[in-house]
Amino acid sequence: MAISLAPITQEDAADFWAAVDAVSREGLYLARLRAPPLEASLAFVANNIARGYPQFVARDAGQLVGWCDAIGNERDLQDHCATLGMGLLPAWRGQGLGRRLIERTLAAAWARGFRRVELTVNADNLRAQALYRAVGFQVEGRFRAGARRGQGYVDVIAMALLAPGMLSDWQQG
Repeated sequence: MAISLAPITQEDAADFWAAVDAVSREGLYLARLRAPPLEASLAFVANNIARGYPQFVARDAGQLVGWCDAIGNERDLQDHCATLGMGLLPAWRGQGLGRRLIERTLAAAWARGFRRVELTVNADNLRAQALYRAVGFQVEGRFRAGARRGQGYVDVIAMALLAPGMLSDWQQG
């Protein structure tokens, strides 16, 4: 059976929470070690749906195996910006699914009117950095010791992508 991508629904929220929790507990990819409480995740999904923020889930034979979202910045002067978040369960990594999710999410972000999408990624997550570069993200900075891992620290890379045509609009402004 093919893996399906679809906008998240409130019915997906508990499965989304479980996937976030599983990836978080790996302690390598997300900025948390466990998912927020289920109620907070339910509210997060409801808010994203209500605001029209792009959030997609990937399902394989009914199981939610990944997600990608572009969550808007609600500050007045930065409401053209969104933050990309994503994750895949381990067995579904390295198969092109992450790229499919990002491309679908970015298309929806541009259609919604976002002009800039930002993300952060751990400096030692080279596979994710390569994926982000492949879809056009560029490195904008580095946060030294930006994340704690066990008893040590890892740098965090800041990356961003401007909407098609945005660079010429920005240069004219």
